[in-house]
Amino acid sequence: MKIKIEKKYLLLPTGHHAQKKRIEFFEDSNLIYDVDAELDFITPDYISYLDMKRFIGKTVDIKITPSIDFPYSLKQTDETDDTGIYHEKERPQFHFTAKRGWINDPNGLVYYRGKYHLFFQHNPIYRFWGNMQWGHAVSNDLIHWEQKDTAIFPDETGIVASGSGFVDTKNLTGLKNGDHDPILLFFSSGGDVTNLSKGKPWEQLIAYSLDGGETFVRYEKNPIIKQMVWGNRDPKIIYCDELSKYLMIFYYNNNEYQIMSSDNLLEWHNYDRIAIEGDCECPDLYPLYLDGDNSKRRWILTGAADRFVIGTFENGKLKLNNPAKPLRYGNWGYAAQTFSNIPESDGRRIRISWNNQGSPLSIFNNCMGIPTVMTLKTICGQEHLCTYPVSEFSTLYEKTETINNVELLPCEIFSHTLDTAVGYDVNITLNAEENSNIEFSIFGLSFSCSINENALKIWDQTAPLYAEDGQFTLRFIFDRSCFEIFVDKGQAYLCGSTMPDFNINRLTVCSNGGNANIISAQVSKVKSIWK
Repeated sequence: MKIKIEKKYLLLPTGHHAQKKRIEFFEDSNLIYDVDAELDFITPDYISYLDMKRFIGKTVDIKITPSIDFPYSLKQTDETDDTGIYHEKERPQFHFTAKRGWINDPNGLVYYRGKYHLFFQHNPIYRFWGNMQWGHAVSNDLIHWEQKDTAIFPDETGIVASGSGFVDTKNLTGLKNGDHDPILLFFSSGGDVTNLSKGKPWEQLIAYSLDGGETFVRYEKNPIIKQMVWGNRDPKIIYCDELSKYLMIFYYNNNEYQIMSSDNLLEWHNYDRIAIEGDCECPDLYPLYLDGDNSKRRWILTGAADRFVIGTFENGKLKLNNPAKPLRYGNWGYAAQTFSNIPESDGRRIRISWNNQGSPLSIFNNCMGIPTVMTLKTICGQEHLCTYPVSEFSTLYEKTETINNVELLPCEIFSHTLDTAVGYDVNITLNAEENSNIEFSIFGLSFSCSINENALKIWDQTAPLYAEDGQFTLRFIFDRSCFEIFVDKGQAYLCGSTMPDFNINRLTVCSNGGNANIISAQVSKVKSIWK
């Protein structure tokens, strides 16, 4: 089938149960693009929009494998029909989701001139991983997000794998041309994944914007780092005051990460290789001050599974001071990254993680976690990384009800009626006898806290409770199809996927085995972020 690309999008009829098909685009017999899609011309469930703007004016031959007998045609449009978007039954209402398609790892988190930029791994035409490119969204407040056009498309070098963002405020790259500082996106090209990139390596590349993040182009001298081993990926950039250099850390192989150094963000040199036991992929590296003490500067290194190590720079080397510990528990939550370029006047280390909660029968799949603030605290004599929702989240509260000093006798159920609403944020502090097992339920989602085991349990997932003398604090945030739980001030957290049963419109707390007391609870009804 031959077609002239005249508009921004090709419309792809898509079916949830259709077989995956490879679509290849040829110009003068040369392959210029290939994607996978669940094409279904007979009984489609929805329309996917394939962005072809960069090919406008070209006449292409289209090959579909497995082949389709063609009384069918592919239509074109310059606008998407977003009727009903953000209001689907399974759509989280205050966790970021893409309008359509699969998302995973947050990428390129950067703040610039009043806007937070969230990039992310995105498959805009398919509900599962594939066709990876960088989606893009912006926010003025970390809470309300506007999805923008794709920032980086795949090409002959491969898919666009994960990475980070950095603002070149000193114009070290020499790329500045106008009023705006260059916004640099560091990413990995994933070769040998698509037909177009057959035989290509995995390398580290740059794309940049000179218009405040509206558009991005690839650096003409890519790659900036050639392949070391196949699959090396996910570069994170940070400036290190101790070394007076920029550092790049990326996944190398197994549980090892490669560290490079640079003076100008373009030329990179081997610095070190380091390991996180039990982790791989998507590193993050950043400084924090222990207990807020500016004399106690530490460096945090995390992997995709949120195992963290704490280190200091000594004699020009990063010395790790502890074995790897988990921050995130359970089977969900992955690839968290922190923002670059947050103003000193703010001073927070803010991050976003991927909540792989899954909505496989919707036109979207997966969401991002609520932005959190990272801190380093002394807990039980040890240095411990903590994560806790940003204060901006409370701007979504529609109303807050306060509960104080409720005694729970064994097997007695405390019940608090909830509205059939978008979701809730519950912050509760309890004190319980040693043999107590506290059971919670909200809209039918149940979990428990064992004082004896000092453990929080939900389904097959377990996290430490950090109860001291029987007292503990939990914060659980419940959205339409996902949840997050923070223990105390964020020493441990879990996230996951569930659909609420709004028929069971109540929060219940029950103590089995011993007396307990609800010292205080704030139950806040949360509004949607979508119009």
